[in-house]
Amino acid sequence: MSWVRPTRADLLLAGVATLFGVVSVLIVHPAPGSGVRRDADVWAVAFAVLATAPLALRRAAPLLTVAATGLGLVLASARGYPIAAAGLGPALATTSAAYLTDRRGTIVAAVTFLVTAETSTALALRGDALQSVQLATVVVIGVLAAAVGDILRTLRARNAELDALRTIEAREAVAQERVRIARDVHDVVGHALAGIALQARAGRRLLERDTARAGEALREIDELATRALGETRDAIGRIRMPDQPAELQPQPRLDDLDELVARLHDDELEVRLRREGDAAAVPPFVQASAYRIVQEALNNVVKHARPAHAVVTVAARADGMVEIDVRDDGRRPAADDGRGHGLRGMRERAAQHGGSLEAGPAPDGGWRVHARLPAGGRGAR
Repeated sequence: MSWVRPTRADLLLAGVATLFGVVSVLIVHPAPGSGVRRDADVWAVAFAVLATAPLALRRAAPLLTVAATGLGLVLASARGYPIAAAGLGPALATTSAAYLTDRRGTIVAAVTFLVTAETSTALALRGDALQSVQLATVVVIGVLAAAVGDILRTLRARNAELDALRTIEAREAVAQERVRIARDVHDVVGHALAGIALQARAGRRLLERDTARAGEALREIDELATRALGETRDAIGRIRMPDQPAELQPQPRLDDLDELVARLHDDELEVRLRREGDAAAVPPFVQASAYRIVQEALNNVVKHARPAHAVVTVAARADGMVEIDVRDDGRRPAADDGRGHGLRGMRERAAQHGGSLEAGPAPDGGWRVHARLPAGGRGAR
């Protein structure tokens, strides 16, 4: 038995039960059929204290508390003293033992209560006409006391399981959010670096023969870098502590694709954008994922397929499906098997909305990325 320090609640419970039990014993007098044959004296008070005060130790020794309180009743009845409210002690001890132990402890506590309470009743009444009724009542009280404690323990265990499940779900939600933020940072930085690389090459070629256009390329690099820093700061800000709010920026929309495509034009890459359907009817979180898929697909064109022509088609279908098709006619290195982080991120974006994404060599040459996103999908906002 390991010692558990009594709590204030335990001491209060034991104090109230003891006071109530002692007072009730002192005011009860002998009467025919009551089982009381003596007036209360010091011994009667001592037995009442024994039947109630051990409740203070109900956490340290729950089963021993049931036995001790029951012994107080047996001794009081054997000497003919009144029990009165002191009889609540063993009942409360049984409920506590059932709550604080396990199913086996519940059974032991119930049996201990029944043995001591039945013995006390039999010693007090000694063949009285009401003895059988009192014995049956004791059984009912014992069963109820044990059942209440057992039910409360079961509810406590289920609540603990629910709390654990909530904790796991919260951790999974945080992990998923981190993955999503990592995809955003990857897309933002990857696109910015691809655009900067394009403009840097163009500026280097134009630096000697066309300084005006070279200056334009440098300004474009400055804008791309500034935008990338702002979007990266926004993404990182989402994982700050609640008391450190980030300056959030709007999520990209399909209308922003014009600007995205315009930034990628140079001498070695031409991108055309085609639209079909009403993009305004597509939910914002689906538009953001569609934008990121196009962004990453074009990043791959810049990194692996230049020089090339690319055609981006975004269609908002009447059946609630958003289709994205990115095709290019460039040649890719033999080592490029389409298994990089970018392609995995695009597939994850499509999957989070209940959609799909296919990527691979096009039948007529080049590369094709095709995604389908349900506009009413299960995407997380």
